[in-house]
Amino acid sequence: MGTNYLPSREAELLSWALNFSNLVEADPPAYGLTEPQTTAFGAQVVDFQQRYNVCQDPGTRTPTKVQEKNDAKKGLIAAARSLVRIVQGYPGTSDSMRRDLDITIRDMDPTPVPVPETSPELTVVVVQGRKITIKLRSAENSGRARPSGVKGATLYYTTGEDYPQDINAWHFKGMQSRTTIEVTIPDTVPGGTKVWLTAQWANTKLQSGPACPPVETRIAGGLSQAA
Repeated sequence: MGTNYLPSREAELLSWALNFSNLVEADPPAYGLTEPQTTAFGAQVVDFQQRYNVCQDPGTRTPTKVQEKNDAKKGLIAAARSLVRIVQGYPGTSDSMRRDLDITIRDMDPTPVPVPETSPELTVVVVQGRKITIKLRSAENSGRARPSGVKGATLYYTTGEDYPQDINAWHFKGMQSRTTIEVTIPDTVPGGTKVWLTAQWANTKLQSGPACPPVETRIAGGLSQAA
């Protein structure tokens, strides 16, 4: 079950609330609740149920009755979330109890996020003055901009006729979530200088995979040039 355990449809919400209320009212302490809390919630469920039923009959459905039903629904949802927070935090609440209540069962052993095993394919799209526009895409899957589980890419550049083998000797240009990126080379680098660019995919924990083969271009002196 996802984190949004409350049904969006009113009929299903009412069914959920009736089930939740019946279970917690039968034994409030088992869920970390008090009798006044469960009794008050039960009254809200009954109130919403009555107002909901009134609005199902065209003969009694009016704008005022609909608004009253909507107000009761908002109050019911707020009360439900408040009680569920208590139930979720109570040490005695088991996953079996959560399943019966139809609330979120927390993942206590989340699936590990793997470090990307592949590198992106980097293409220089255009160079305009000191601005280099590049595009990254998945090298192993042409139908995807980036592989599954990848949050973005870390980008590096260096200048000169050759590039250093150690990535730590490159200039770090930050973490990028987009796959089309504009890189601006500092004014201290003379026009016409050869620029090398490389990138690494990074997962949601910002752990980077292997760098792609460096791609070279040259910054222009104000003219646009296609890659």
